[in-house]
Amino acid sequence: MAGPDAGRLLPLAEGAHARLHGPAAPARRRSRTHRDEPQGVPRPDHGRSAGLLLADPVLTGVVLEVVRRGRRVRVRTLAAPRGAGRVAAGRSVPRRWPSRRWRPGQPLRIGGTTVVVRGPGVTRDRTGRPPRVPPWAWTTVASTSGAVALAVAMRQPLLLLTAGVGLLGLVAVLRAPGSGGPAGAPGTATSGTDATGAGPTPPRDVAELRLATARGLHGRPEPVPGDLDPWPADGTLALVGPRASTLPVARALTLRTLGAATPTALVVRAPADPASWSWTRWWSPSSTLPGQGVDVLVVADGCGDDLAAWRSSVGPRARLLLVVTEGAAAPAWASTVLQLPAPRVGTPQTRRRPRRPGGSCRAVQRGRGVEGVSATLAEVQARAAAALSWQVDAVSSGTCAPSPAASPGGQPAPVLGALPGVPGASVAGVADAWRASTDPRRLAATLGVDPRRPAGDPVVVDLVRDGPHALVAGTTGAGKSELLTTLVLALALTHPPARLALLLVDFKGGTGLGPLAGLPHVVDHVHDLDVATARRTLTGLRAEVRRREHLLAAAGRTDLAELDPVDPATPGRLLVVVDELRAMVDDLPEASATLARLAAQGRALGVHLVLATQRPAGAVPADLRANVNLRIALRVADEADSRDVLGVPDAAALDPASPGRALLRVGPRPAVSVQVARARHGRAPAPVRLVAAGAPSWQPDAAADDPATEDVGRWVAACRAAARDVRGTGVPWVPGLPARLPADAVGAPATADGLLVAAADLPAEQRRADVRWRLDGAPLLVLGGPRSGRSTALLTVGTHALHAGAHVHAMGLPEQLAAALRDVDHDGVGTVLPLDDLHRCVLLLDRLTRRDATATPQVLLVDGLDVLLDELARHARGLGADLLAALLRRPPDGVHVAASGPVVAALTRLTGTFPTRLVLPVADPALDPQAGVPTALAGPRCGAGRAVASTPTAVAEAQVVLPSSVAVHRPAWAHVPLRVARLPRRLAPPAGAAPGTLGTGGVDGTSVRVDVTRPLLVAGPPGSGRTTALRTLAQSVASDGRRVALVVPAADPDAPGTGPIGTDVGRDEPAGTNHGAAGVVVVGTERLAELLADACDPTALVVDDLDELERRAPDAADRLERSLRDGGSRVLAVATSTEHAATAFRGAAAAVLRRGQLLVLDPHGPAAVDLLGAGHALHADAGERVPGRGVLRRDRTLVRVQVHDAPPVL
Repeated sequence: MAGPDAGRLLPLAEGAHARLHGPAAPARRRSRTHRDEPQGVPRPDHGRSAGLLLADPVLTGVVLEVVRRGRRVRVRTLAAPRGAGRVAAGRSVPRRWPSRRWRPGQPLRIGGTTVVVRGPGVTRDRTGRPPRVPPWAWTTVASTSGAVALAVAMRQPLLLLTAGVGLLGLVAVLRAPGSGGPAGAPGTATSGTDATGAGPTPPRDVAELRLATARGLHGRPEPVPGDLDPWPADGTLALVGPRASTLPVARALTLRTLGAATPTALVVRAPADPASWSWTRWWSPSSTLPGQGVDVLVVADGCGDDLAAWRSSVGPRARLLLVVTEGAAAPAWASTVLQLPAPRVGTPQTRRRPRRPGGSCRAVQRGRGVEGVSATLAEVQARAAAALSWQVDAVSSGTCAPSPAASPGGQPAPVLGALPGVPGASVAGVADAWRASTDPRRLAATLGVDPRRPAGDPVVVDLVRDGPHALVAGTTGAGKSELLTTLVLALALTHPPARLALLLVDFKGGTGLGPLAGLPHVVDHVHDLDVATARRTLTGLRAEVRRREHLLAAAGRTDLAELDPVDPATPGRLLVVVDELRAMVDDLPEASATLARLAAQGRALGVHLVLATQRPAGAVPADLRANVNLRIALRVADEADSRDVLGVPDAAALDPASPGRALLRVGPRPAVSVQVARARHGRAPAPVRLVAAGAPSWQPDAAADDPATEDVGRWVAACRAAARDVRGTGVPWVPGLPARLPADAVGAPATADGLLVAAADLPAEQRRADVRWRLDGAPLLVLGGPRSGRSTALLTVGTHALHAGAHVHAMGLPEQLAAALRDVDHDGVGTVLPLDDLHRCVLLLDRLTRRDATATPQVLLVDGLDVLLDELARHARGLGADLLAALLRRPPDGVHVAASGPVVAALTRLTGTFPTRLVLPVADPALDPQAGVPTALAGPRCGAGRAVASTPTAVAEAQVVLPSSVAVHRPAWAHVPLRVARLPRRLAPPAGAAPGTLGTGGVDGTSVRVDVTRPLLVAGPPGSGRTTALRTLAQSVASDGRRVALVVPAADPDAPGTGPIGTDVGRDEPAGTNHGAAGVVVVGTERLAELLADACDPTALVVDDLDELERRAPDAADRLERSLRDGGSRVLAVATSTEHAATAFRGAAAAVLRRGQLLVLDPHGPAAVDLLGAGHALHADAGERVPGRGVLRRDRTLVRVQVHDAPPVL
């Protein structure tokens, strides 16, 4: 326990004589001396003479003999030179120490070494001292003796009752748990058992840790927990002292904290001396400090700069062992410091240091006699812990079977393939076994063997004869999942799918029965990771019961066995296997009533239940239990659970080291013992050995193909291959909807019934149904949270609308989805707009509301309806919002809207407008009622695309289908879809443009022309492009061979800009000359009267800045007005400000307005509204105010326009 040899073990067999002696001790007889044991503990069959050579130099020449006789151990001194070691009391070891009894658990201190004897039945005392009688016990004895003396002296026998009561109380208290009673009494903890009896306790020292590790290696592999008692509350311990003292103690603390096969991680940081910690490589230590909440031991050999910050940021689960450099002081933040001087005998002392200024008070322990181990022993224990960890992982994962020593008598559990009647993993063997199964009144399976019989007779259960239902109970690790696997696999190997259908309900996360899901008999495999699917399974079971009832009623029979087994309409027997029934009932309370009804009606209908749980009490109601005739109990926690299942307490006494050992009882018959066969056979790995170069390569062992050692996967594969040419289960079970469902696997993307949107799950009707959106004018609404599949649902609608021959428009659809639509049918995709392009959105809505009923159907996709409604309400005085509302409530014939958005108040108010709705997963299930989801279908929905589909006729859970991959072939004569063009900010006039071409505009972005036979009034604020519009018009007319004069009132006659544009006509040319020369000339206001006066002059007039002309040359303005009033056609256009045009009741501007042709640039403000009327907001783009952008009014028609750039003035 202490000293240089701490942690070493020496077994004492019955009648053994062992010696403890120092390095130079003379030996009287030859004996085995254990300097370094192998992994685990030395085996007790080394003979009756053994020895332990101690490395303590103080014990030079000391020889002690230890003799065991039964449960008694005696020790005596054979040799002890003068001045050798000293015992704990301080006396020298006598040369001839007489033999004395050495009680188990009592430490023997010799020099610097402490030795203790341990064995079965030794009282667990973490201090190493034998149990003592508590002081109150002596008080009770004294009072009892006094009562007896008084009774004798006073001759009062009644006083003896007081003495008797005292004695009874003393006995009761001594035998109570935790009272320190005798070893083996109830409540007394023994080695490896917790005081509460709940499980193994951490070893108290390295020797006990080695012993527990050896038991796991040579017996049943189980983890050995680490010992956390030496650690302070904050998990930080610093070792200070000579390195020869700190390293052994650090090794012992590391071994005790890590235990064996525990999840505690190890971090080692020893940059100065990594060789001293090489033995920790068996734990694959890291050098990186972990984060918060990790169970880890950090060993720092030398202080690091980052340890203080890390220690303050993590919790007490992270433990830090600091080995302070020799000669250095422990850091101030280390709360507990253990000072280790040179090794010597003593007891630890603890004192408190006074609080330092600015620091904290910490405990300093002077460690004397603290356990420390050598590097060699640490290496041996580390290897043993690594081996045990590997075995535990291999057994838990199923890659290796438990040791045969875990079974009583060393006999391993039987393998399913070795039982009679069970075929091997071959297609022919399984097919032959299926053909041999002809009796419809039997459903038998070989479950295991009878361990009480030497021959191991097989145990066969017949669910028809012994059932029809079975209850399996057993605590954790007893083998419930293995039993269910064996039972299901044995039935599947001997019954074809036509006679047996399996429904697996696995509430262990799908791992318990998961390997069986590939059997051809399995109609569905349900687990607790998807409670909604488990709920629909109950609905499907109720539907299957109704179907079988109708089937028997139609045939006039009372039992399924009376139907013709050859008839394809005859269903097979349905076996429902439930693993962890209690978890299922807790998650689905309605499951209890459904299973009770199945148990009551199942016998005649061919429905069988196999229910497994740890404790049936509370999980299996009385009406269900009354119909369960076959009961199997593996090891249970207590006798009450055994009586609850079997009516006898025997299942509580089953050996925990024998998983799969069970008791089986059929009805009132007595219980029989059965050792369940193992279907999941785990072969032990081949031993690792080194071979010389040139040796033959490895060949597989012939035993690997032994039919008796087949595994589940090979049997399942053989069953699937054998079922290719046989009839199926006959159970119309429709599995749950998958997470991804292509439209091509469901149906046609577009039919007369509408567009395919989703597939509805109808388990109550045992079928699926198409969810289609009928193109009858009613809109479609898709609601859901982020990443729930809203945009994908609209993509599906748009793709299938293209298959139906419709034109598809989209607002707010992501660009990659819009590109996917164009890839399907580019000629069928119309306008695709982002939600921030409100002007074009309003134009599109306006065109759709005024659509011609004889044209191609139009489908509008709106992704983000809530955002669009909010933005349109603030744009163009709410005109767009009104258009969208009208399109949703009263759409014209042939226009259909599909919109999506989150579950918000702005959309839930409109649910009545959408008779067809899809409600996808939402973040909070409480939003489902707001979206119109019925209470029965409300709740979490897992996965994108999983929705509650609400149609005018039904509501059901559905899965949105992925778009069809079938190509769309649109005829060449098909109409071109409507595309609202985006007007360019600047655009040069095209070559060869027709006279009067002003710019580009309209909905589709085509050329916009004015009537050159009527004057045009151009109105706009300064900088809006009025002059550019006049020049563009003048150039367009001049390109047709006419001469155009651009009158600029503000033009200086001497300015170089006043002159011809593209001609040689000068500014001084008199009126009436050179009348045939084409081009555009810029003139001042003084020539306007001359041009108007010459009736023979064909020059067209374009007047800029009319308001300036009226101010500077009123006579010329009056002449211009009279010319316009008389109907003269020489004036092409007149430009003025918007306010002047809106307030002109007489003059040239009013005369032009009466001719009905008006261009308003930058059409925003009250004046523009007065000129264009209320409809101007539809064509005025408030988000893009660029020069040349305006609205052209021709009579009562408004057209948006972007004026072409005019050529520069020469």
